[in-house]
This record gives sequence, structure tokens and C-alpha cells, in this order.
Amino acid sequence: NSVTSNSYFANLLGFKGDNANTQFSNYVNGNGKNFTTRELIRLIELMGNDSKPILDYMCDKAGFVCSERATPHKHIEDIRDILQKFSIDNGLLNASFLNAIKDNNIDEEETKQLKELSYQFRARLLQFEFALSEKLK
Repeated sequence: NSVTSNSYFANLLGFKGDNANTQFSNYVNGNGKNFTTRELIRLIELMGNDSKPILDYMCDKAGFVCSERATPHKHIEDIRDILQKFSIDNGLLNASFLNAIKDNNIDEEETKQLKELSYQFRARLLQFEFALSEKLK
């Protein structure tokens, strides 16, 4: 079951039903076709701080991880908070994996969940590393 960028974003942004992809495309660009690069960049610009799901999708398709960049003003408490969230992400990933293998089979839904949790885990680790790097500057 393949997903197009339009169907992914349509679902993410609340367009539902059999013609959600078309509704979303018409809403964004009026022609019902997949985004051009220029349109995708414009969508990211329009969404501003809410564009991470789009960037996550594109990074995942290309085998990369998208992580929030640390600001130069991060305090030690902020770095600690990131590390605590990283620990939570790690625990969720481990618990989900252990739950998934109880029946000696990881089904499609479990695989999807594990991939999402793994992605979040890696993104949070990068965020932690960026925050540390910013503290050293």
C-alpha cells in the first residue's frame, strides 16, 4: 500500500474520505495533481513552525532524520529536558518492541508504530547533540 505525499498530508491535515487526496490538492493548488517542488516549499513556508510533519515525511522518504535545531540560548535545564524526553522516547520504543514480539510476529501496524517511534528517538538524540554543540560555542 503506497502513500503519496498528497494523501499523507491530506490525512495529516484532516481531509478525510475517498476523495481526501483530491480535496487537499484542490485546496492547496487547485489542480488536483501532486505538488511541484516549488509548491511544496511554499507549503512549508506557509506552515512555518507547524511544518515539521512535512519535513519528517520528506526526510523519512530520503532516509534522513529531521530534528529541531537548538537555539544558542539553551540553558542546562533545557538540555536536561531534551535528554529526559529522549529517555521517554527510548522507553516507548522498547515497550512497543517488546509488545510487538510477544506473538513472535511483527505485523504491519506494529512495524509502522516502531518506525515512527524509532524516528522520534533518533530526532530527539540529534536535538540533544545540537543543544550540546550550541552550549560549547
